[in-house]
Amino acid sequence: MPLLLCLLLAAGFLPSCEHDPLPGSGGSAFAADTYVGEWTGTWTNSTNNTSGPASFAVARAGTSALALTVDLGGNVFGAGDPPAETFVLTLGASTATLTAQSTQTYGQLDGRLEADGTVTASAISVVVGNVRAFTLDGEWRTNDIDLELTLTYAPGSTPDTARAALRLTKR
Repeated sequence: MPLLLCLLLAAGFLPSCEHDPLPGSGGSAFAADTYVGEWTGTWTNSTNNTSGPASFAVARAGTSALALTVDLGGNVFGAGDPPAETFVLTLGASTATLTAQSTQTYGQLDGRLEADGTVTASAISVVVGNVRAFTLDGEWRTNDIDLELTLTYAPGSTPDTARAALRLTKR
């Protein structure tokens, strides 16, 4: 390798030829196929001491999207067992994005899954049970998902917010 090229690489002025790490480890290229599969676990509302089963099914939806089917069981949002719902995430070079998708259970949802496995989402206009909105953040790693939620209840509710968690592993 020419001396100038070696010096530029060493100084950080040129990218190296190494592969990006898997999700959850700081990579910069989105590896969509890493998320494809069946994920199972539980959701837990620590404020109201409720919980139930949770499953995610992720499939490719062509070359530019992922289909994420979410099925939460039990007394979700205090309103019983909702039907499974499918969300379409648009793939980018470093993210999978869900933009303003309206659903029966979760209201209007927006979210991002970053190449490093960071997940953020928010929902407004939730009308199931006493929940009106929620935010979600956490990590989606190669073999497990760890998400934290803050639920906002209808005005006048006690409590006015609750904390919940989703924990899933890949089957």
